[in-house]
Amino acid sequence: MYGYWAPYGYNTYYYPTTYYGYWIPYGYYDGNGSTSYYPGLTGTSTVKISISGLPSDYFAYIWIDGEEQGSIQGGSSEEFQVNNTESHLFEIESYIAGPEGVIYYCGESSWTFENPDGTDYQYSNSASSYDTQDSSYYPIASYTNPPNPYSPRPEVSHTFDYGSEYFLAVENPYEYSTDQTGWKPKDTTVTLSTPERVESSNQERGNFKAWIVNGIERTDSTITLTMNDPHIAIALYENQYYLEVHSDESPAQGSGWYEEGSMVTISVPPEVPMTGFWGLLGAKHRFVSWTGPVSSPNSPTTTVTADSSETIYAVWSEDYSGAYIILAIIFAAILILIVAAIMASRKGITLKRDSSSTALDSLNLRYSQGDISREDYLKMKKDLEKA
Repeated sequence: MYGYWAPYGYNTYYYPTTYYGYWIPYGYYDGNGSTSYYPGLTGTSTVKISISGLPSDYFAYIWIDGEEQGSIQGGSSEEFQVNNTESHLFEIESYIAGPEGVIYYCGESSWTFENPDGTDYQYSNSASSYDTQDSSYYPIASYTNPPNPYSPRPEVSHTFDYGSEYFLAVENPYEYSTDQTGWKPKDTTVTLSTPERVESSNQERGNFKAWIVNGIERTDSTITLTMNDPHIAIALYENQYYLEVHSDESPAQGSGWYEEGSMVTISVPPEVPMTGFWGLLGAKHRFVSWTGPVSSPNSPTTTVTADSSETIYAVWSEDYSGAYIILAIIFAAILILIVAAIMASRKGITLKRDSSSTALDSLNLRYSQGDISREDYLKMKKDLEKA
């Protein structure tokens, strides 16, 4: 193989010449007859890019060295011609949106095409020739270790693999397992767990009922999902509220935990006897009303809807009317007894006086008739007067 130097003077580039009918690329000569190098034979290579794992109704955009080259249908291939003396960067889309809740992801979305023949072939100066037109000498170039006759480069191929990812949405009023929300690779297993009961406060709590996964109820508080489809998992809790029914005068019925929205019956007695002295006389505490969101505030038995925690109080009044009546009766009875006693006492004195006069008269009569002696008369009279 022979070529020639371009007459550009010192430090010139070679013109290309032929080698068995193929173009030889530009070489370089430093003008001093020293060895120069050239980077291999020129030409193009065919690169076949295939897309797998992407459905045929989706397309992946491709870039070569940063320039968009169109798109490739899922499951198919496209060929591209590139300069085989250089490396080239092939890139495709990392994420492609699919149906709702589905994306297609390529974990290795870039690939570098390397020069398949990176050999540098060495030139050496073997001779020179004289050009009479410009009075210049031009060395004659030849290869050292020349390559075999040029043959086309083999086809290079690369496949970009896509995998499916599915979206998992986790909803929980108490936020347990909500950190699992996000995109999951196909066939990944995910465990969701939530407590059977959550105490929000001493008056509000939630009781676990079920997980609702894509509309299907699952009653276990811990479940495992396989991500082969998009999933929406909702933790269903029944809210419960504590209802406190407070009464100062009598135990009230109805305090306790109730499910949200339930109708609760509460009650107290209409009246409660007082304790102590007044209670013995019949004084009572009478129910007046309820404080709170009850249906019938003035009824001792009523209902309340458990839509929040509530404290309901019973209001009472004091009723002494019965005690006052009994007390009046007692006073009247006592007064009657006193009057009767006084009257009886006075009557007894009068009877006694009458009895004494009659006895004395009888004594005088007997003495006058001579039935008794003077001595007996005086003694008996003295005894009567003392009585």
